[in-house]
Amino acid sequence: MRRGSPGRVTRLRARPERGASAVEYAVLTPVFLVLCFLVIQAGMYYYARNIAQSAAEDAARSARATQATRVDIDNPLGQSMPSDGELQTRARAGYDATINALDPDHSFFREGNVEAHGDVLTGQVRIDVRGHSVNLLPHVFPTANIHARAGGPVEIFKAPGAN
Repeated sequence: MRRGSPGRVTRLRARPERGASAVEYAVLTPVFLVLCFLVIQAGMYYYARNIAQSAAEDAARSARATQATRVDIDNPLGQSMPSDGELQTRARAGYDATINALDPDHSFFREGNVEAHGDVLTGQVRIDVRGHSVNLLPHVFPTANIHARAGGPVEIFKAPGAN
């Protein structure tokens, strides 16, 4: 009792799945593209964060450096902690130099600013750099704010033999 040829049964079974691969491709392509954009966006964010941290460290290095004069060296106890304005000027110079070297067109780190604050009691300076990463798809991904901090002691000359 033959009901039909085996080739006909195979063709009948294959017919309901016609075009299934095209539908799967149409569903998975947007998911794959979003994942690719997320990976690229994460790389851009981490690079912008690295730029901000480097700028904060260089700004702190610049703010900590003392522009000593012969009077400061001869009379180390007469030295005082630089004002926040002077620290801000020094920090801005270090920040600008780093940003111009790493991201001159502001392609990755945007709207960055630097703030310098000195503590007279401890002799420490703290630098805060804030900005945000560029957004690959502005209406899809949220804006990623970036904050980097660096600091250290301000260089002050001391009398010979003093620690």
